[in-house]
Amino acid sequence: MNIRAAIPREAIAEEMNFSYEEKKILERAGILHDIGKIGISDAVLQKKENLTDEDWKVIKSHPGKAEEILKPLKFLIPERAIILSHHERYDGKGYPAGVKSDEISPSALVLAVADAFDAMNSARAYRQPLSKEIIISELKRSSGTQHAPETVNALFRLLERRPEFWER
Repeated sequence: MNIRAAIPREAIAEEMNFSYEEKKILERAGILHDIGKIGISDAVLQKKENLTDEDWKVIKSHPGKAEEILKPLKFLIPERAIILSHHERYDGKGYPAGVKSDEISPSALVLAVADAFDAMNSARAYRQPLSKEIIISELKRSSGTQHAPETVNALFRLLERRPEFWER
């Protein structure tokens, strides 16, 4: 059995010179970032056809639900902030708050680009993994809009040095 190497968020953070503590916080946030999907039905999460507006509303609620679930765990305050903002976009068109660029923590920006790479490089209910060429093209296209350019560039440097991250 071949276990695909996921892009470690911490490797991107290392590439960007995050401190040890920042990397540990990011690691915990990465593990927990989709816990808010626990209340979303598999019918929506694994839907093969296009999502309806109502489906998107449900999907977009998962960062807030994650924050609510983790709120009693006071030691996870920095992780909760990262989780809440991991779907914010560099251009301000993300959710849940619509914040942009330097209003988004560097850790949330790393989590977002690592999550996007993993989603494109993985099989989904509705499609096979995308090719390397398409993934690179999509990440270049989204640099400066969806993703922070410095984060995308760090990912590209990492992929060049560590081709095992492409393994599926």
